[in-house]
Amino acid sequence: MKDQLYRIDETFDHVQFAYRPKDGAWVQVHTLEEDEWPEAYHALDLSPEAVDGAESAELVTSVMNRDEACANEAGSTTTEAAAMATQQETALKEGLVSFRENQRGVSYDTLFGPYLEGAERVEIIDPYVRTFHQCRNVMELMGVLIKRLDYTKASPRVHLITAPDMYGTAKQEDYLGQIRDAVEPMDIDFTWEISDSGIHARHLRIDDRWDILLDRGLDIWQKFDSGNAFALESQLPEMRRVKQFEVIYMKV
Repeated sequence: MKDQLYRIDETFDHVQFAYRPKDGAWVQVHTLEEDEWPEAYHALDLSPEAVDGAESAELVTSVMNRDEACANEAGSTTTEAAAMATQQETALKEGLVSFRENQRGVSYDTLFGPYLEGAERVEIIDPYVRTFHQCRNVMELMGVLIKRLDYTKASPRVHLITAPDMYGTAKQEDYLGQIRDAVEPMDIDFTWEISDSGIHARHLRIDDRWDILLDRGLDIWQKFDSGNAFALESQLPEMRRVKQFEVIYMKV
């Protein structure tokens, strides 16, 4: 609350939010808004009108140090998400990436795109590809794969393993059939298996190179108006808010 008041009224005293565990290292605490919009969030901190003289210099230094500490903090979701966006130019990495509730700036392309580069065999294991929006998620992933196609290699084969819809599989089969028909002209062989064997773990397996564990599967988005052509969320996945989830990247 004090931090938010400082954003709108510079007469309030500036405060630092941090804690120090037993090892003695200070850990900065920052809000979701601070993670998403660090330049705007700290604009008042860097304003010369906020404080004067030595106090201003001290505050600017403090803020810059805090931002640097936040950027380097292990497990920082903002740093991890930004790193995902630049992995086309850097080596693909193993490890855990966590995303906070209501976070923005996430898309299937940033999560999986670099790992799908030139993929020939993709296996999606997700028991919850049943309803329209869940099948739409698979179609969105196919769009990422199409952008990453290597036409010098064999045509990609994508196989989905999911569970049956409790109200019957007729619509489920129809949605998946529409995905198959849509990607077929791009020479992608999309197949699926509806299994009642009780699958639970969600995976995205790419060739014999990567096994990506998805704790929520592909269903990471909070509800948005996908039918509204004028909604930014329907056009730009990065504008959607996500549910809290984690992704683990493992080399096979």
